[in-house]
Amino acid sequence: MHDQLESINLEDLLRNKKPRENFNIIKLDEGKYAVRVAKIHGRFPWHSHPHGDEGWLVWDGHMSITTEGGDIELKKGDFTVIPNGLLHSPIAHIDNTIVVIFNLTQLGMNLMNKDVDLGGFELPTESQS
Repeated sequence: MHDQLESINLEDLLRNKKPRENFNIIKLDEGKYAVRVAKIHGRFPWHSHPHGDEGWLVWDGHMSITTEGGDIELKKGDFTVIPNGLLHSPIAHIDNTIVVIFNLTQLGMNLMNKDVDLGGFELPTESQS
């Protein structure tokens, strides 16, 4: 028997939450995969993910991701995949851009500068390298 299905409205999930303090993690397949929903603001520091790719979907707004291989611009409805190990730094061109990020739960994160201020963002324990 399956648990009761539920509908989650992404905008309601983020209402009244500050950027970088609002990553909502929805776990799939017994916690192996994660869908992260967030409002983003400004530039997030340079980092890479050692354990998997990271898919980005812009739900609403405008952003780009600067990578060591070049930049990619994303607007509402656009999607891209950042391959594992690729250094990148997302930036919101419109504050409170809403993104949906798809990845392994144990993605890991290697910050280029370990002393950088993450502005309230806390990497979940299971995602730490």
